[in-house]
Amino acid sequence: MNRYIKSTAFFLALFCLLALLAGCVKPAPEGSDAPSASSPVSLDGKESTVESNGEARPSIPSASPSLSQPSPTPSLDDSSPSLPSKEPDVLTFYLENAAGAASREISLPLTIENNDGIAGYSVTVCYDPQVLTFLSCKNNVPGGFSVTNSTVTGKVRVMCTVMGGNKLTLNGVCDLLTFRINEGVNVGSYPLELILADASDSVYIVTDDGKTPSVDCTLKGSTLNVHC
Repeated sequence: MNRYIKSTAFFLALFCLLALLAGCVKPAPEGSDAPSASSPVSLDGKESTVESNGEARPSIPSASPSLSQPSPTPSLDDSSPSLPSKEPDVLTFYLENAAGAASREISLPLTIENNDGIAGYSVTVCYDPQVLTFLSCKNNVPGGFSVTNSTVTGKVRVMCTVMGGNKLTLNGVCDLLTFRINEGVNVGSYPLELILADASDSVYIVTDDGKTPSVDCTLKGSTLNVHC
């Protein structure tokens, strides 16, 4: 009888303890945000994952680069360097080189190039009278009227103009000067100059009102080579 009472009291106490524990534990409502064992937990603003043993492990960021990197866009200001503009050709008179032996005659061409049309010219050839003696000058300009002045020793002024209001458009040899290399001249090189000697020399055009303004030009001399 006493054993029965004790057994009944033991099971009654156990039942009350289980009922008490069942009342303290409430199931989480559906749709709640309660974290699960594997859901990420924020620690100081950084996402981490809770392991099954209750420890939080920070998540490792992905090391793979983004595939949407923007490609560089060329600047709209890029441009190829501009080529320098070509300077216009300048009207030029020049003496060609000459060569010969002592006591022999030589021909010295006076040439014009880059000529778009002039009315006339007057230029002076300078030479060493100890080396050369001037003999003659032949003009080669079609329709030209030429004059040669050699009154000053060591200088020959060559003049030419085109009559009737026409233009001198020749590009090439306009005059051919003839000299004699003096006897006894040493072998060597001797300069020949082509200049505008004074105000009487110029290269000019004729305007519609009859004026004769000078035009820009380049004058180039040459060299006489005396050989045996």
